[in-house]
Amino acid sequence: MSHLRAHGSLSARELAEATGLTPSTVTALLGRLEAADLAERAPHPTDRRRIVVALTAEGNAYLDRSEAWLADVLDGVEGADAEEVDRVLDGLGAAFDAQSAFIQEPAAQE
Repeated sequence: MSHLRAHGSLSARELAEATGLTPSTVTALLGRLEAADLAERAPHPTDRRRIVVALTAEGNAYLDRSEAWLADVLDGVEGADAEEVDRVLDGLGAAFDAQSAFIQEPAAQE
């Protein structure tokens, strides 16, 4: 959802490539997001053969609430604990980036 907000409307394929998820996983997730009225699929504005996905107003509001909640949680973390949280989040981000790169270009990893 954050990727959709940051990059606007994307095809399911573009979203899969950007997140490192399989197309079938993205399709399943989009189905759940649509059922919850958090995202919607629509024809591409210039190529009616393509379908793009975008967040709904409710999807944007949900992200706003989630980000505010996370900020509140992290505001309570201070000192050495804050440094540990930063270290863990950096490690998770690096692991996600490495996994995404591997999924997107497996031949380059061999």
